[in-house]
Amino acid sequence: MRFTSHIFNSHPKADGDFFLGITKILGFKPKKLQIYKKAFLHRSANKKDRNGHPINYERLEFLGDAMLGTIISKHLYNQVPEGDEGYLTKMRSKIVSRKHLNELGRDLNLINFVESRIPKSHFGDNIHGNVFEALVGAIYLGQVASRWGNITQFKGFDLITPNEREARFAMADQDSGVRQLSSELYDAA
Repeated sequence: MRFTSHIFNSHPKADGDFFLGITKILGFKPKKLQIYKKAFLHRSANKKDRNGHPINYERLEFLGDAMLGTIISKHLYNQVPEGDEGYLTKMRSKIVSRKHLNELGRDLNLINFVESRIPKSHFGDNIHGNVFEALVGAIYLGQVASRWGNITQFKGFDLITPNEREARFAMADQDSGVRQLSSELYDAA
């Protein structure tokens, strides 16, 4: 029986534990596990890629921050038609505030996935929000960007007057994991 479970479980034990834990949080099985693992890799681990570039969650955090702002903006735009620019901006700021993101990361126990040389007890509160944003960045790369491809390579791509093809691509994120997390963000605010 153990042999059979080994055949069907292609992840090493550490990856398998990570995979099961992250799947439980996300509600779907991530296909590109390495992207998700990077979302929890602290700079103190001192890992580098083949080219000597640091591997840690900070770049995914940057991407996740931008995605959260975009997703929440779109959600507010659709859900609050009477809101003017100032009101919508204020609401978005409240929803994606550092305090709120820290609460979400803490509630999801994301710190348990962090790989670091620093004891977890030595991290400040912002680690929770940082890895939450990195996770959103990983979801974007693993789920949305893989379906869209590199949108800048489409011929005739126009940011100001998108044609029907780009509009359809823009709607493709409706069922992504990013949208699920953004809804939780909005509901918790």
